[in-house]
Amino acid sequence: RIEGESEAVCSGPGAALMAAAARLHRNEAFFRQGRGGPADAEAKVKRAFQRCAENGVLNLSEQNLSGDLPASVCGFQEDSWAENWWEQCPVQKLDISHNSLQRIPQEIGRLSECASFVGVANALAKVPEELFTELPLKQLNLRQNVLEALPSGCAVARAEALVELVLSDNQLVELPVEVLQLPRLEVLEVASNRLACLPGSGEGGRRPAEWRCTRLRRLDVSANCIAPSLPSDLRRCCPTLRELNASGNALRELGDLFVVEPGHGWQASLLALDLSQNELGPVLRLAGLEAL
Repeated sequence: RIEGESEAVCSGPGAALMAAAARLHRNEAFFRQGRGGPADAEAKVKRAFQRCAENGVLNLSEQNLSGDLPASVCGFQEDSWAENWWEQCPVQKLDISHNSLQRIPQEIGRLSECASFVGVANALAKVPEELFTELPLKQLNLRQNVLEALPSGCAVARAEALVELVLSDNQLVELPVEVLQLPRLEVLEVASNRLACLPGSGEGGRRPAEWRCTRLRRLDVSANCIAPSLPSDLRRCCPTLRELNASGNALRELGDLFVVEPGHGWQASLLALDLSQNELGPVLRLAGLEAL
């Protein structure tokens, strides 16, 4: 029955059947995709697929997608979207930002040449391991979702090509140690989560984990609950660090983080340091920060 139509039209022998059909579950997610209805949404996605076949960038941002990522996205490379199939580019970058997607299927691993995955501002509570194990990702941006945890550390460790990892504005309570052991990682942003500590702190009697992301240039852990200090591995294992933002935490001390040590002069490379809105004492001994 069309919304707003009079009940009077529902009369006669088929009235009961029509009334029963009207009570069937309506797939609202399908009808929300695209302002012009499902046909318009399908046309938009088709155009996005055709453009991707030309340049390798599949842009599905702001398409009112909800629920699961469509299976057709994962199977893109198995269909022909170019006039000449042999000229079709594989998906090298996928952008699904600013939708209402809740799940990424395991089949995402079929996009075997995708090096950039951007899923900003969705409703993702978790992501599949295949995102880390099957895709040769250099960039992964999942900012502004509802992630509570990452896949297993073993899965994360296989993302060895990852250069930029952005997980800000989620609900993470911890980071797998393996994140901080990714050999090519240059940018790590985990601001505005629920982190109480970072790997390497040795809290609770645990053996401190060694950081191995020796190429790290930017680290943003602001607006968390990190206490009482940052791990000293920062000083030993991140010699190229340029930006450190640890504002808005519960830091009470810096330990030996800024102690000048021969062979570990990472402080000299820092260009930006923000420790505001913490519980640090009034007198700080910060040495070797010539580049600030």
